[in-house]
Amino acid sequence: AQREGVVIENFGGALPPLLLIGFKAKDGVPVDTLQLPPARYDSTEIQEFGVLRALVARAVRLQDPYLLGRAASASAVISQRHLPKQGFDEIAEIARRAGACGVQVAHSGSLFGLIFDLFAANLKRRAALVAQQIRRAGFKDVDVHLVNAEGWTW
Repeated sequence: AQREGVVIENFGGALPPLLLIGFKAKDGVPVDTLQLPPARYDSTEIQEFGVLRALVARAVRLQDPYLLGRAASASAVISQRHLPKQGFDEIAEIARRAGACGVQVAHSGSLFGLIFDLFAANLKRRAALVAQQIRRAGFKDVDVHLVNAEGWTW
């Protein structure tokens, strides 16, 4: 779908309110996936993607960032088998220790994100500490984004 620019499923709503700490891989080099052969997912992975799409639909319907994070993390693990991202295990551990909802990766490149519940306790402080950890670990262009947070005071 990414190569053709095709939407494969409309989830019928917006993502839940969340905070995303986005950043580039340590090497920071974009991956031109159009120059690579397409990923060859096995039948188990294809079935998993179907389950994950259903989980995202449920996350949208219930406005649940934790379900969204679970789906993103599971998808990221599948992606890692086909287009490994340098530092993925380190980022997954930072996310786990920080209580993130999940880890997001760009399947077509070198971008990462940690997903947090916008309504979590001490979020501003936690986000600042996590962003600092990510920078110290050598990742590039770390930035904090509020998603679907209209009217949210930071």
